[in-house]
Amino acid sequence: MKKVLLVLVLCLGLVLTACGGKTENTESNNSKAESSAVNAEESSAVSEESNGAVSNESVESPAVSDEESSEVVSAESEESSAAIESESSEAVSAESEESSETSEEESSEAVSAESEENSVSDTYPFAEQSLIDFVESAEGVVAIAHFGLCDGDFTMVSQYLESIGATEQYPFLSMIDENSFFSTEGTELYAVVLLQENSTLDVETVSYDYESGSFVVENALYSDGSIKPILLRGNYSDMFSDFRVRVSTQFEVSTEYSPALSLENGRLLIPDGVYGVYDFTPYELFGIYSYPWAGEWYGEYYLDASEETFALLLDMGDGGDFTYSVGYVASEIIETVIGTWEEADGVITFTGASDSAPDTEITMVFEWRMEDHDLVLTHIDGSSFLYGEEYASFVFRSNYGLG
Repeated sequence: MKKVLLVLVLCLGLVLTACGGKTENTESNNSKAESSAVNAEESSAVSEESNGAVSNESVESPAVSDEESSEVVSAESEESSAAIESESSEAVSAESEESSETSEEESSEAVSAESEENSVSDTYPFAEQSLIDFVESAEGVVAIAHFGLCDGDFTMVSQYLESIGATEQYPFLSMIDENSFFSTEGTELYAVVLLQENSTLDVETVSYDYESGSFVVENALYSDGSIKPILLRGNYSDMFSDFRVRVSTQFEVSTEYSPALSLENGRLLIPDGVYGVYDFTPYELFGIYSYPWAGEWYGEYYLDASEETFALLLDMGDGGDFTYSVGYVASEIIETVIGTWEEADGVITFTGASDSAPDTEITMVFEWRMEDHDLVLTHIDGSSFLYGEEYASFVFRSNYGLG
């Protein structure tokens, strides 16, 4: 019995010991688990704090980095932008200056071209209309005019025509260009205009063959059916013309003429048998007139009643107009009369009005005669050149038309 009890006690002890050890192990394990849990919680907390700190630092750090980077980038961007803008501005400015210069040059050229076009468009319609009017009013098949003596190139010739008033009197002369100017030896200047439709104007240079006694054609200078005027310059000899102008239709030659001047009176010499040549020379520009009394005259007259010497200025146009002025010698003009004149049977009748009484008609009638290139006018009716001096004779000199 005791042995049994002892065995039971031993077993119970073993059981308790085992249980106690198990309990301690369990408690130890529990303790370790709790410690591990705590450690885990602490570690988690630490980790969260660390992560939070890191996160906060990470959040703050990028913010700082972004701001600083943004400022740096902004500064760099501004500098870069300023540099780019500066370079771009300089480039644009340079391009703008170049473009401006180019634009100004192009604009200047365009304006110049436009100005030339406008100048041409402003001049030519008026000139062309004057040409049309001239052709319609002229008679014959070809019109020719002498415009004096002129040397030099085409530019000098153009300036000369303008200076003497030829282009003002005949605006269509401004239509003539360098290609319509033909020159040989000599300085006599002529303008030629074709007047007939469906015809051709030919211009040739000719020379005189003394052996055969005839003219020989040397060169053909011009051939055209246009009414556009041309200029000819030549005639180095007073004896022979070195031009020949021919106007022809499709079937036959209608007119042939060599422009030349009369040695007697300086007018265009048109031989008998030459028909269809219309002379439009402005003789008054050169002091050459159709009538011996036409031209500019100067006279002096001593008036007994006033014991004064008066200066008399009389300008009689070739077309029938006149201007008469009276004044004291070497002093100002007292009165001027403007009007028209007519001549018949040795009598010239002046009809006009005075500037002092423009509404009152004045008629002055004089017999005329020439004495050694002086014009003598003897009053026979109406008013006198000096009122009160009826039937007096007035002597005028210096007729530029007779030289």
